[in-house]
Amino acid sequence: MSIQTKIGKEQIGSREFWSITNKVLGRGKSSVPTLINGPEVISSSVDKAELFAKNFASNSTLDDKGCALPDYPTKTDKSLSNFTVSAKEVAKLIRALDSTKATGPDNIPVVVLKNISPELSPILAKVFNKCIHQNCFPSSWKISSVCPVYKNAGDRSSPSQYRPISLLSIMSKLLESVINKRVTRHLTKNNLLCDEQYGFRSSRSTADVLTVITHRVSEALDDGFMTRAVALDISKAFDKVWHRGLLLKLSKNG
Repeated sequence: MSIQTKIGKEQIGSREFWSITNKVLGRGKSSVPTLINGPEVISSSVDKAELFAKNFASNSTLDDKGCALPDYPTKTDKSLSNFTVSAKEVAKLIRALDSTKATGPDNIPVVVLKNISPELSPILAKVFNKCIHQNCFPSSWKISSVCPVYKNAGDRSSPSQYRPISLLSIMSKLLESVINKRVTRHLTKNNLLCDEQYGFRSSRSTADVLTVITHRVSEALDDGFMTRAVALDISKAFDKVWHRGLLLKLSKNG
């Protein structure tokens, strides 16, 4: 069967559609070519891994010594305190997992969790509740397998053209989902999110942003005004999140 026939049978945007597309375009290849790091030529797998580890670690290092916390106002008198996770909720989260997702360092695949969900869900619920009530996140669940992925731009031999993808334990992601669900619900219920924030929110998308911008530009043109737009692209924004500042904002938001 030809590539054209194969891709024509798939729904645009589906996993299979992109799988065929990426294969044709040569994207997503796991092999890393010989790397050029200044005058240094790196060809062995061990040396490549060590170089990537050093670069990725430096991108995640933030020197905040002597940096005072901002005068961030309290946003609400409501607070998200201790909550309880049920076995039923854990089972629902396990059912919703994508079986094709890669495993973390524990090498426990999603299909195993799904097959033993009736026995596992009550146990995980107890572990999750213990973690929440004791303000603890297991150290073993923080360990990840980091894979360098080419950005599909620039020279493949340049170490800076790769970004890290962290593969965590599936169970750690389940606990993250539990916490994220409560935090998002708290922020939404108490109107603590800016109405103009479209990213990482349910029922919001980049299409909404484009609609708003198009509307504002059209209004300005109709009224004879000029429109200016300022776009900021912050390098390594997620890698260099200021943890102390983030924790302060979380506390001020209850």
